[in-house]
Amino acid sequence: MSSSDDLELLKSKAKRLQEKLDIKDRKYNFTTFKNCFIGSEAVAIITNLKFADDAPGAIKFGNELMQKGIIQHVTKDHTFKNEKKYYAFCESIDLSKVPNLETIKYTSVRKNKPKKEEPSKSKSKSSKEEQDEESKYNSQLAEASRQYEQDAAPSLNRADSSFDFAKPKGYDTSSYLPYVKSVQIGLQLLRNPQFNKGLAFNFQERREFNLHGLLPATYRTLDIQSKQIMNNIDRMKDPLDQYVFFMNILDTNQKLFYRTLCENLPVLMPIVYTPTVGLACQKFGDIFVRPRGMYITIRDKGRIYQILKNWPTNDVRAICFTDGERILGLGDLGAQGMGIPIGKLALYTGCAGVRPHQLLPVTIDCGCNTKAVRENEFYIGLREERNRSKDYDDLIEEFMKAATYRWGPATLLQFEDFGNRNAFRLLEKFKDKFCTFNDDIQGTAAVALAGVYSALRVNGGISKLSDHVFVMFGAGSAGVGISNLIVSAIAKESGKLPAEARRQIWLVDSRGLVFKDRPSGGVTSLKEPYAHEWDGGEIKDLDKIVEAVKGTALMGVSGQGQTFNELTCKALLANNPRPIIFPMSNPTHKAECSAEDAYKWTNNQCIFASGSPFPRMKVKLDDEKEEVEIVPAQGNNAYIFPGVALGIIASRSTRIPDDMFLLAANVLSTMVTDKMLARGTVFPPVREIRNVSFEIATRIAAEAYRLRIATQIEPKDLKDLIRRTQYDHLHNFTYSDSAFDNLEKEFMSEMQ
Repeated sequence: MSSSDDLELLKSKAKRLQEKLDIKDRKYNFTTFKNCFIGSEAVAIITNLKFADDAPGAIKFGNELMQKGIIQHVTKDHTFKNEKKYYAFCESIDLSKVPNLETIKYTSVRKNKPKKEEPSKSKSKSSKEEQDEESKYNSQLAEASRQYEQDAAPSLNRADSSFDFAKPKGYDTSSYLPYVKSVQIGLQLLRNPQFNKGLAFNFQERREFNLHGLLPATYRTLDIQSKQIMNNIDRMKDPLDQYVFFMNILDTNQKLFYRTLCENLPVLMPIVYTPTVGLACQKFGDIFVRPRGMYITIRDKGRIYQILKNWPTNDVRAICFTDGERILGLGDLGAQGMGIPIGKLALYTGCAGVRPHQLLPVTIDCGCNTKAVRENEFYIGLREERNRSKDYDDLIEEFMKAATYRWGPATLLQFEDFGNRNAFRLLEKFKDKFCTFNDDIQGTAAVALAGVYSALRVNGGISKLSDHVFVMFGAGSAGVGISNLIVSAIAKESGKLPAEARRQIWLVDSRGLVFKDRPSGGVTSLKEPYAHEWDGGEIKDLDKIVEAVKGTALMGVSGQGQTFNELTCKALLANNPRPIIFPMSNPTHKAECSAEDAYKWTNNQCIFASGSPFPRMKVKLDDEKEEVEIVPAQGNNAYIFPGVALGIIASRSTRIPDDMFLLAANVLSTMVTDKMLARGTVFPPVREIRNVSFEIATRIAAEAYRLRIATQIEPKDLKDLIRRTQYDHLHNFTYSDSAFDNLEKEFMSEMQ
């Protein structure tokens, strides 16, 4: 092929590349450049189009385009790089007149077709030689046709690559979706939960949107509709019936659901989330009617990005995802753990005001190891044992990369209810690469630390964090997560080194006290930092452990119900006149002890908080002559994670440092008044949770801007930014426009 043919082929390839690239105006060093594309994006597409075998080959191809004057760097750099550098096609070359690539390939084959020689001018060839040449020519044509088909529809197979947020190598984005923009009317509008208003459609809207006759004649405000929902819930006695009824409202009238939830949080939070959500997960297959969120299985590995493109909105700001291996304290429920992400994200909106259309619940279905669940007639997941191979890690990483590529690097990815063997490991692996956190580890730790901060202010108790000795009953991811955050708080308060601060925390697992070189073993890498030197031998009884290590605070995250007995609580009271007792396991029947028992066994002197709610009770507090009714404090993670998420979403932060949870714990604690402490609670009442979330979000956003990890333009007023980010649950949209009210009258008057 001649040099002119080579240049023509190169231009044709450049033309094909230009068609695939995302070319638009871009800013670089405060200057706007017209019609640019990104180098790393071009490298991925060049590889997909088979113009090069790998990234180095694609870079070589890009440099060839620069040498021939087809593309240029916007700042006149003379090399092509696989980075977020901006390039543009040179205006001096008009690629629109260049032949298409398939035409060039076909023509190049035609040019090489052997000419038939006249018998008079040369030796005649044998028929066999002619057949060989013809066969070779036909195979070349077939190869050119096959290559064209590959170029026209690039392979969707992925290539291993390091993720750079610009464009993951190997992802093909050339597919198109049939898309039609239309206004929904009639039954279509009534069946869309995001826009349906039910009986709150006014009569003008009913006329304009073809709803007359499809609704009863009456009109109801949001307030009346919400009151009707609460009346129905009050009528029901079974918590699962209440859950099914209320969650069905989410599928029919989204605004009504969140209006009711936000205005009745103390009543509805136990229904939407713990403890009822645990029962809902166990029965999820039985009550399943309509899918919510997305389900990704281990068999979808290699095509997750294409699956995520099926989600209808491009404005997803937060994803809560679970693999269902450790749902609350109920064990492995597999795909039926979807109830947890749904409930968590409902609280994002209910407790903090995150817009619901920006939230996506996801279940990663890798199988289920609970045989009874897996073999249930109505189970909704893969009927196989859980996958423990490398494919599992690859699937999680591919999901996080695909989600971040689909919706941007500031997309919040919340791990939820992963098993102990994976939760801490995956968080450590990904927290510096993605905007992610694990609520079971970090959210639980923050709410527990906030309760401790509040307890330090109670009269008669130990007032310094560095003077406490903590016994952590449960040495899994939640227990170690709480321990790590307490260590950070002790180091910050006292100036101690982390290794020294860890000496104030003792872990207890299924084999008893955790210590260095324990004869019975079981000291995993997760527990090792808290395996201290100990010469007292193995101890299994919790009361004896508290006595031996002189514990002043006891926290339960074991999922083992009723394990804090009278001897344990009295041993704690002997070391601290106001012992801290926090049974944090969920749901309620998995709590390590009840509020009533804790107060009774400590002569009403304990500072109590639990993970799940306990009913009101009467106790005699210090300053009261008679018994008073109190609501036992609930250390619900909902005090922390919605506010943190709102702050991250508002600031568009790309990372969530651990210290943000220390900050959130401080904010939550400061919102507990002395009057609240006197009433025996270390957390604000649930009815104040939206105010708590707002304050946490403001501080989190400020910290994101201080650390320069926020990508949203910094406003003059952070609180105004948070308010603008929040969802309005109080008012319905108005679909009819009063500007057209007199249009017919005005038109007719002009005609006369």
